[in-house]
Amino acid sequence: MADAYPEPEKIKKHSDYTLGDIYDDEEYKGKVEVSYEYDHGDSWDHAIAFLGRADPVIRRQMHIPDELQAVCLGGEGHPCAEDCGGDPGWENLKNVFKKGKKDPEGLKEWYKTSCANGDPKGLDPYKWDIFDVNDELARIKA
Repeated sequence: MADAYPEPEKIKKHSDYTLGDIYDDEEYKGKVEVSYEYDHGDSWDHAIAFLGRADPVIRRQMHIPDELQAVCLGGEGHPCAEDCGGDPGWENLKNVFKKGKKDPEGLKEWYKTSCANGDPKGLDPYKWDIFDVNDELARIKA
């Protein structure tokens, strides 16, 4: 009779997989929507729709080097502040940074000095730079 539990060294962890492993697997073909929760304390829910592999013509037309594994073609809005309290906390933080708003909890100072992805200059919720995003994506190596 076979063991009910696999040997520990044969158990794969989530870090053993890439999205490509899953996306290219026959079992998941046609299932192009993925959702995941980031930061279980703040519970940021993300939905991703895989549109397919990039057409090589697009890469050439846009002069995207072959060595880049991932490229962002569009987006908007500042990344949510880490550990701000999820959706309600993020909305509150953005509201505090509006002109003339009171800040009795000291959220502006927290964001500028202690927040992991804060900015000493303050918060512009509409700030988003495709070049910054792609610089970070360029660090991804297969």
